[in-house]
Amino acid sequence: MKKIILCLLACTLIFTSCNDDDDNDDTSTNQANILGNWQLSSETSNGEATTLTDCELQDFLLFESNGNLTNTYKYGDNCEITETTILTYSISGNNMTLNFEDESNTAEITTLNATSLTLKFVEEESEGTDIGTLTFTKQ
Repeated sequence: MKKIILCLLACTLIFTSCNDDDDNDDTSTNQANILGNWQLSSETSNGEATTLTDCELQDFLLFESNGNLTNTYKYGDNCEITETTILTYSISGNNMTLNFEDESNTAEITTLNATSLTLKFVEEESEGTDIGTLTFTKQ
C-alpha cells in the first residue's frame, strides 16, 4: 500500500512539474515549424472577415532560423510594385515578438502546423480595441 501511495505521489509530482517545460516545448516546436515561406490567405478584424485585394493575397513572410523575417508585399494597379521589409522576430511559447526599427509588436500564435499559421494581434485604437488575425499558408 505504501508503494502505491508513493507511486501516485511521484506521478503527481512528475505531471505537475512539466508545466514550465511546456512553454519551452511550445517555443522549440514553434521555432522549428515557423521556418520558411508563408503566403497571406485571410484576415479578420474583430471577428469579421476582411476582403483582401489580389495584391494582398501575394504577400509573403519568410521566417529564417537566424531570427530575420522578410515581409514581401505587392501593390499598384497590377501588383507590379514589390516592396520588401526586413524585421526580426522571436518566439516565446505561443507569443511572437516582431521588431522593426524602433517599434515592437506582439502576436499570439493561435495556429501553427505544417500548412497553416494564424497570428492574433490586439491593438488599442482611439475607437477602441481591435482584435485582428492574419492567416498564412505554407509555401
